[in-house]
Amino acid sequence: MKYLIPLLLISLSCMGQPEDQEAMKDKIEAYRARFLTEKLDLTPKEAQLFWPVYNEYREKKEALRDERPGYFGKKDKAEAIIKEMDEKEMERTLKKEMERQKKLVMLQEEYYEEFKKVISVKKIALLYHAEFQFQRKLMEEVVRKRERRKKSIERND
Repeated sequence: MKYLIPLLLISLSCMGQPEDQEAMKDKIEAYRARFLTEKLDLTPKEAQLFWPVYNEYREKKEALRDERPGYFGKKDKAEAIIKEMDEKEMERTLKKEMERQKKLVMLQEEYYEEFKKVISVKKIALLYHAEFQFQRKLMEEVVRKRERRKKSIERND
C-alpha cells in the first residue's frame, strides 16, 4: 500500500498529456511490481522466477483485452453504439466476445499451472487478490482526480 500513493500522484499528474502517457505507463508498471512483490512477500529467488512468467501472462492478457468489441470502454456511448447495430452484427460481436472470454479463461488456467512452478498456491491466490486491489485503488484515485478537476473548473467559471 505504501507504493500506491506515489503511483497515483505520478500517474494522475501525467493524465491528458499524450507525450507522457508512455512514461506514466512505465511508472504504473514499476509500482505494480513493487506492490505485488510486497503483497506476495516474494523471496529474491521467487521474484527472479516469478516476474518473467507474470510479465508474459500480462502481455497475453492485455492482447486479449485489446480484442474487446469497439463499444467497450465507451461508457457514455456504448448504449448508442449497441442500438445502432443490426441483429446479425450484434450477434457476431457477442459471439466474438464470448470467444475472447473463453480464451481469457484458458490463459488463466494455463498460467495458473505456470505460476505453480514458481510460487505456492497460496501466493497465487494472493496474487489474484492483489491484482484486484491494485486496479480498484487505481480506478478510485482516477475518479477522485476527475471529481477534483471538475470542481476546480466549476469554481473557475
